[in-house]
Amino acid sequence: MKLSFKLSFVIFILLFVFACTKDNIINTSETNQIYEYFPISKDSWWIYNKIFKDKDNNIKSDTFFTSIQYIDTLDDEIIIGFNLVKNSTEVEYMSYSITESKLFSYIFLFYGEILIADFNTKEKIICKDSVSGYNSPSDTYYKQFLEITKEDKINYNIKNRIVSAEVFKIMLNYFDDNIISNKYTQLTDIYYFSFVKNIGIINKTHIFKFSDNNNIVFNDTNVYNLIDYEIK
Repeated sequence: MKLSFKLSFVIFILLFVFACTKDNIINTSETNQIYEYFPISKDSWWIYNKIFKDKDNNIKSDTFFTSIQYIDTLDDEIIIGFNLVKNSTEVEYMSYSITESKLFSYIFLFYGEILIADFNTKEKIICKDSVSGYNSPSDTYYKQFLEITKEDKINYNIKNRIVSAEVFKIMLNYFDDNIISNKYTQLTDIYYFSFVKNIGIINKTHIFKFSDNNNIVFNDTNVYNLIDYEIK
């Protein structure tokens, strides 16, 4: 049910958000630190502990092994594919791309590749876009907002040492208000990515909330914490 909500909302707002996709991001830096924070050696591997809630709202955890499955080059773009494996079975797949020293990924369904990290920028707000309007056939006023920010650094403990991570936040908010039914809905979809030099992604947190007339219908959080790794 949650997926159907996400699909319907994302398909609708797909028509409006383009400014933070790869085709619209222009490189403004001559330096390149991305490979320090996002190692792409094919023999490297990472192990994550995932914390989540099951269908009965109980907190659970799973352990996943991930490694790079392929590295490909297309023009000035490098494409990297990762898989997450649990008990020898692939359960999730993530694709990233590097273009002009920036990292992109398909984190929102149907959106195209969204900017998720720029290690060269000194700006807190890296990219933002918003749109609002009135949909006359459904008598609905809508507003959506996408913002990508560089957050304060966070310290993590990994393999008995303290490391400092660069943190990026990707936040999507969508609101609509139906004038006839007086129904108000809101969707919030947030990702946090934390990167450490010579390690990669040390934490990924995904928060998804959906509310109907200010009553929370869904409120899910999935957290991936790195517990072991080897960079080759």
